[in-house]
Amino acid sequence: MSDSSLVQVIRRIVKETVDADKPCDYTVGTVVNVNPLEVKISNNLTIDDEFIDVCEKLTDYELKVDITDRTEPYPEETPNHRHDIKLRKTTIKVYNALKVGDKVAMLRRARGQKFLIIDKVVS
Repeated sequence: MSDSSLVQVIRRIVKETVDADKPCDYTVGTVVNVNPLEVKISNNLTIDDEFIDVCEKLTDYELKVDITDRTEPYPEETPNHRHDIKLRKTTIKVYNALKVGDKVAMLRRARGQKFLIIDKVVS
């Protein structure tokens, strides 16, 4: 066996090994239902929440924030009347849950059929 044919055999073996291992893969899907969550990946494949994990930022969630600001006066009414606003560790609710029709970027877990929705696709 020549060196070049040995290299070709090694390349083929490596490619087949990687393909068989099903490394993590990226795909885009469309949300078709939210409760339970279902995402359509292709014309003949829709997956449900049993096979889907969702990142927190794609849900409705609470977040603690600090808010500092200063009100502006109405010059004609109270030109020197201002208020400082300082809210520490204030809880706000972020409404970012997936909706029917959202396009989502997903990663498929290596060697599995489980998907992780990492973000919404906006373009």
